[in-house]
Amino acid sequence: MADNSIPTSYDPIVQLLEDAADGAHTHGAAIGLVHNDEAHIRADLIALVGKPAGPGGVPPAIPGFKALWNAAQTNKSTKTAALRTAQSNARLYVRTCIRRVFYGSLPLKPTLQNL
Repeated sequence: MADNSIPTSYDPIVQLLEDAADGAHTHGAAIGLVHNDEAHIRADLIALVGKPAGPGGVPPAIPGFKALWNAAQTNKSTKTAALRTAQSNARLYVRTCIRRVFYGSLPLKPTLQNL
């Protein structure tokens, strides 16, 4: 018996899109597909997977949503590390300023003149 569940991982979804596009090409005219015809399914597939570069890099490669998502995840990790460094440096700067302002004006030893 066939399982009609929709996959949740990337590779089976791509395979399902390719199968759907092939089926729309084969049977689309016979069953009267209008909305989800082969052209629309192939466009969705290219949007997800991307389009490789042509010969000599002309036309250039178009990254798909998966590649853009992976790049955003990598970029997020890099930016988060930079944020943590900036926060740490700012905290050190503020501590140094507070110490200089408050502790810099106090004498090191109490004397009779300071009492």
